[in-house]
Amino acid sequence: RTMASQWDPAAKVCDDVVQVRGSTKPMPSVGYIPCCSETDLKPSVVLEGATRFLKRGGRLLDTAQYYKNEGAIGEAIQRSGVPRAEIFVSSKIDISKVPS
Repeated sequence: RTMASQWDPAAKVCDDVVQVRGSTKPMPSVGYIPCCSETDLKPSVVLEGATRFLKRGGRLLDTAQYYKNEGAIGEAIQRSGVPRAEIFVSSKIDISKVPS
């Protein structure tokens, strides 16, 4: 089974948060991080998993240029109905694509 298929959409999302220096809002300590296997990186799997995560109360999503999951994460945010201001999105960038 893949990471995405092991996620139980009925499970309660953790309410723990951490304070981030420079932010007025605490950041959730548990997030949805689609990565690692071909199955988990399929846009349809990312879209479904991230949308379910948000609808169940999750508020931290992770993306990465390397995994090419930014589009599916963005669409999940739109579909979830959760106000964007309530959602933390973290990402990693490919340093070779940063202009000098």
